[in-house]
Amino acid sequence: MSPRRNHPPQPRAADVGPRRPRARTSIGQHYLVNRGVLEHIVKVADIRPGDKVLEIGAGPGNLTQLLLETGASVMALERDRRFEPHLRHVEQRFPENLVTAWGDVLDIDWEPLWGGAPPEKRIIVGNIPYQITSPLIARLADARERLRHAVLMIQREVADRLIAPPATRERSGLTVKVALDFEVRRLFVVHPKSFKPPPKVHSAVIQLTPKSPPPVTDPALRALTRRVIEAAFGSRRQQLTNSLARHWGPGISKEEWRTLLEQVGVEPSLRAERVDLESFVALAGILPAAQKALEPED
Repeated sequence: MSPRRNHPPQPRAADVGPRRPRARTSIGQHYLVNRGVLEHIVKVADIRPGDKVLEIGAGPGNLTQLLLETGASVMALERDRRFEPHLRHVEQRFPENLVTAWGDVLDIDWEPLWGGAPPEKRIIVGNIPYQITSPLIARLADARERLRHAVLMIQREVADRLIAPPATRERSGLTVKVALDFEVRRLFVVHPKSFKPPPKVHSAVIQLTPKSPPPVTDPALRALTRRVIEAAFGSRRQQLTNSLARHWGPGISKEEWRTLLEQVGVEPSLRAERVDLESFVALAGILPAAQKALEPED
């Protein structure tokens, strides 16, 4: 007869929490389970006691618990109601500092979640599905004056695009539009094995810090600059004059675009990725008066 083995006592179900539901990879769900990575995200987010943290996509609460352990208040935003038992379990440990909100981060009004906290206390943290990265950053840009910073995990390829300097293949319209509002830092890369199930791509954690002062303070000029950037990158393999004339719409001819570009010191034959932010701002600032009067698309 084999000797009897002494097994350590198993934790109670109340301690370990509910079992995670199967991840819905079709909508970008991948559970970050590497505790070292989770702890590093909290560290680089520079969260202090008394801060207000909006966590985007709280899921089963792996990151939520570590955020709460900093002494901050956390507003856990999640759209998948399957995680309700998990977040209630976390709330049992932190009944005073956790508020759970249900809804889509792109639709819900964030402002009531902050509870009147001043901008210097507001931090956003989240593991962001690839398909909502661009629209989410656009929403962050709208909230830039009411935010200390955001720390997001996104696809590494997109992170590289956000920090791409001029004259590189990775540089895109998103790169330049984000630079209107934020200083962007890529903090570290996360291997697919840190997730269950593993995604097919590497991820990266970035920090977006609102620029102070921003390059453009006038709201109308900022919106116009964004529109110029979008037109310039509309056909990124074409010369600037061609792309601007094609994607801006009626009102400014190709020849007029050439003249405007020369006035701000930009060679009209360049492609958009070779132009810096300051030149796009200058170009928007000298558009004909009739074009400035148009309602800009923001």
